[in-house]
Amino acid sequence: MKDPNRPKDIIDFTEKLAAESGRFEPVDENYYQAFVALTQPQIEKLAIALLLDQETEVRRLAGGKTDTAAVERVSRFVSNMFTGISLGFARFDAFGNFGFVARIGSEPTAEMDEIMADKFRLIDPMITNIVRRTLPWLFSREISQTQLPL
Repeated sequence: MKDPNRPKDIIDFTEKLAAESGRFEPVDENYYQAFVALTQPQIEKLAIALLLDQETEVRRLAGGKTDTAAVERVSRFVSNMFTGISLGFARFDAFGNFGFVARIGSEPTAEMDEIMADKFRLIDPMITNIVRRTLPWLFSREISQTQLPL
């Protein structure tokens, strides 16, 4: 990993646990390019899928509130999951469950790291906006899923 802000020890440990469970997935430059090519609607849908899949943790982090502090905590959590996805060690499986995998393949190049950093500068405000719009819905749960705040 080229980015010094990424916690290599945590990533290595996560991949070790996933490998022990037999969950391996390939990654290469095409994988990383596919991530940076995600469109705004795709990012929004992925963020909502993550919020729903991780609802228990989202509710714990938000503490039943939708204020700025709660939105910031949940947004950081979702952004961290996006980081895992971008690096290839976190994915949705065939059944739609989010989890960790051990990567088979190369880490992003220094150039791809820069491209992904630029993408995250665009994604982070989108995530915050989605969290701000979704938390009230999540807590009310009186709306059907066809009325998700997209």
